Amino acid sequence: NSEVAMTCEFEYSDDYFNQSAYTYNHKLALASCCFATSAMVKDGAPFNRAESAKSMLNAIGFGSGDGEALNYYGYQKSPTMNSIACVLSNKNVGDTSIIAVAVRGGGYEGGWAGNFNVGSGTNHAGFDIAKQQVCDNIINFINQDSVTLNNNLKFWITGYSRAAATANLLAADIDGKILNGTEMCYNLNDYNYNADDVFAYCFETPRNTRNENAKNTAYNNIFNIVNRIDPVPRVAPAAWDYIRYGKDCYLPSKETCNPQVYSSLLSKVSYNFDEIYTGNKDKSYKEDYSFYEIKLGISPKIVKNESISQGVFFDNLIKYIAEGFKSPEYYTANFQNGVTKAVYKLMGNIKYDEILQQRDFWDYLYDQLSVKYILKHISITDNILKNLITESLIAFFADAGMTRTDATEIAESLGGVLAKLGSHPNYLLTAIKNGDQLFIPHYTETTLAWLKTLNGDYSEANSALSKMLTGGEKYRVATVNCPVNVNVYDSNGNLCGSIVDNEVRYIENGVTVYINDNGEKCFCLPEDEEFRFEYTGYDNGTLNCSFAEIDAATGEKLISKNYYGMPLSDGALYTGILEEKADENIKSHIFDNNENEISVSEVVDYNTAKAYTVTAVAEDKNGTVSGGGEFRKGEFVQLVATPADGCLFVGWYNGENLVSTEPIYRFMVSEDSTLIAKFKRQKTDNRVHGVKIDDISLNYKKSATLKPQIDADNGAKYTVKYSTSNAKVATVDKNGKVTAVKRGSGTATITCTVTDSYGNVVKDSCKVKVSLSFVQILIVYVLFGWIWY
Repeated sequence: NSEVAMTCEFEYSDDYFNQSAYTYNHKLALASCCFATSAMVKDGAPFNRAESAKSMLNAIGFGSGDGEALNYYGYQKSPTMNSIACVLSNKNVGDTSIIAVAVRGGGYEGGWAGNFNVGSGTNHAGFDIAKQQVCDNIINFINQDSVTLNNNLKFWITGYSRAAATANLLAADIDGKILNGTEMCYNLNDYNYNADDVFAYCFETPRNTRNENAKNTAYNNIFNIVNRIDPVPRVAPAAWDYIRYGKDCYLPSKETCNPQVYSSLLSKVSYNFDEIYTGNKDKSYKEDYSFYEIKLGISPKIVKNESISQGVFFDNLIKYIAEGFKSPEYYTANFQNGVTKAVYKLMGNIKYDEILQQRDFWDYLYDQLSVKYILKHISITDNILKNLITESLIAFFADAGMTRTDATEIAESLGGVLAKLGSHPNYLLTAIKNGDQLFIPHYTETTLAWLKTLNGDYSEANSALSKMLTGGEKYRVATVNCPVNVNVYDSNGNLCGSIVDNEVRYIENGVTVYINDNGEKCFCLPEDEEFRFEYTGYDNGTLNCSFAEIDAATGEKLISKNYYGMPLSDGALYTGILEEKADENIKSHIFDNNENEISVSEVVDYNTAKAYTVTAVAEDKNGTVSGGGEFRKGEFVQLVATPADGCLFVGWYNGENLVSTEPIYRFMVSEDSTLIAKFKRQKTDNRVHGVKIDDISLNYKKSATLKPQIDADNGAKYTVKYSTSNAKVATVDKNGKVTAVKRGSGTATITCTVTDSYGNVVKDSCKVKVSLSFVQILIVYVLFGWIWY
């Protein structure tokens, strides 16, 4: 649309295709990412051709000679759920023809829904359908009269995001000399090429297959450049056994890099991002991410942790979602239809998509969720979440044309998805609070900026690029339990991680540090550095800790060295050393205050160790519980019991045995167990239990008095207060009288707060929709009322 949004220089030579496709070429990778980007078009412009691709291909000699062509496929059609588009061209060099294929990775609007069309087959259904369409396009391109191919063929294949998943499957087909189209298979045996001539570079590639042969080295001519902090490559979940064809190359991350090196690389990425993005929006690159967690106690509160990386957040978030949906078969049968329809409605409407990219919507949903429910009840039900999403959608999308019916249908589907995180409220809150910020790593500019950074001729870039190409990268996590403060130091003696009094201390350029849902203190550490730990007791008890190796591709533990039962007292000191990795073994040491080394208690291999299941249940409806799941020996579980209004927690029981009277119960897992939380009702005379107020509509300057329905015991004493979210739209006085003050259309939220003599607080909110009557419209717009009325 005549807007130059990005500018990125790259080098190109036909000689790139004279080497083996199995050898990674960083210059070709950068050129491929530029090619993939050039194939994108702007949302809302379905009839635009990818003119940037034409300019780029012509500049490097494609599609302009005898027997050469440059074609666009699928761009003239408005995107549907599983549709795709691509650019195809060829270049004849001597006795060789290079066929270039770039699959469209942007501007596909409702095509986003295809990402969630998982299906129950070997390949992800949505990506496979898209791949079939591209196969048809290639055959049409090859068979057209204007194209003449030489004896030898080379393929240059690329794509970004959803297009990368499509390009990845396409490259696997072409490796096997077959194109599996929509209605038939095309045999390529008549063409002179082999897999060594298929150059495939795929960027931010979603997981697209459960074919266990996809990681066969025969497919290592397919390179997947992936950012650990990008959510898109995590579709579909690794926990469902989804992988990608070819070699996964992970960009540097906070967990896998020395903290100082990563900080230096990020500054260069930010600079390159600013050089690449030339559009008119306020876009820049920084990893502006925070984790939000509930601190339990008499008065629960939400605290912000800036020391946990987005990559570790996604490791856990996707695992919890995968566990909630059980399997692709279960998801497909019970959720897929609703989810794809909801995503199509949201992403297929440009106005809706623009609202989703605004901070206000996510802040509003976060405030409603945290204040109205989670802080009080810790977990959340499907119905509560669906209602909150419905009202949030109406509040922000109604002016863009969304009806209550549409909002309800979307909330019904997406609420069911998010409710799978109900027992992990920290992750639900964090996902909503960060909202659109979570997708900044998925920007094309981000990947281009990383590739430009790693193209530099300096030691940090060379080392990071070398590590990226190893594939299957790993990092370590040190886990600490029981009453200790922990400080972690790098090999230069710099403090890089700290948890004191069960609070994470933010350290600039530090490592990833967090306290997980089970109360375990966690420190994520790269393999190429030695770290020293100081464990200082602040109470009596025992110290239990471990050092585990993590697969960076999945976030799953591979092996763990565990230390159990070290005696603790106030001021007791232990020292730990985690050596730089030199071989396949974890080399760790723990010393007591007298410098005596503590023996390792157990080594747990997560591939073979027995998994134990801990289940938490509430005995009745007098309370709710959260926590539990699947664990290996040595891990801790934290269970939380929350009494309902007017009830008290009695205790946790294992069978008939009382094991704890504390509502927050933590223990080290060593067997399968079911814990029952028991509650009892308490006398609640003279208390307030709830309040309800209804939505209203007012014309400008008109008033109405709210009539709250207060659920209270006889004789209860209470106060009622009102507040407005936007005094420029509607005001409210102490008696609940609401007055419309905006000379036009707008919406405000009025909150009614009721507090009884015991300090119990109940709230409800209503929407006030303000508009002009027909007469007022005439006054304002015909009689110049905007001046005097």
